[in-house]
Amino acid sequence: MKRKTPPLALALAFLTALSLGAQEAADPIWKKIDGVLGNTGKDLAGGVHRFGWPRRDLHVQVGSVPVQPALALGSWGAFLKEGTDQAMAMGDLVLLESELTPVLTTLEAGGIEISAIHNRLVNESPHVVYLHFSGHGDAVALARTLKEALGQTRTPLSPPATPGMPAKPSAADEQAFKTIQEGLDLNTCLMG
Repeated sequence: MKRKTPPLALALAFLTALSLGAQEAADPIWKKIDGVLGNTGKDLAGGVHRFGWPRRDLHVQVGSVPVQPALALGSWGAFLKEGTDQAMAMGDLVLLESELTPVLTTLEAGGIEISAIHNRLVNESPHVVYLHFSGHGDAVALARTLKEALGQTRTPLSPPATPGMPAKPSAADEQAFKTIQEGLDLNTCLMG
């Protein structure tokens, strides 16, 4: 004999889930972090509050192919609550070589650890590096440290005034990505 879940029970479960999601989104700690960083983070599954900062200020090329900020130049930071005012912060920053030391020094001085520094592109100009970070502690203090580190760069912290890259890449963007990928595949074959 099969039991059927009453529609009322399903509706209550759905409304409870929505209510919990709304409570997370309206969390006062996220509002404080938004205030420190100067824009509104995006609430993701699992209670994560994320910020994205594409490096629209950079004009990077691989050969003659321009690299779009949304393609490979996206800095980001995310927070996950660990108590009332505590959080874990982590992210990935796209930096010029000249920005690396000031950013690294600022993050470490604020108690944020560097977990990796690496390259993703080959033969790009100007050369960019990627810095991964993580930290635990007072959520607002972590946000202040991150904002101070970003202040050592020209990373635009606010969303663009005009809409950014379209959701579906243009034919030119798809060709640029293909050209970059072919170059990376060739370099991998030559080096490995």
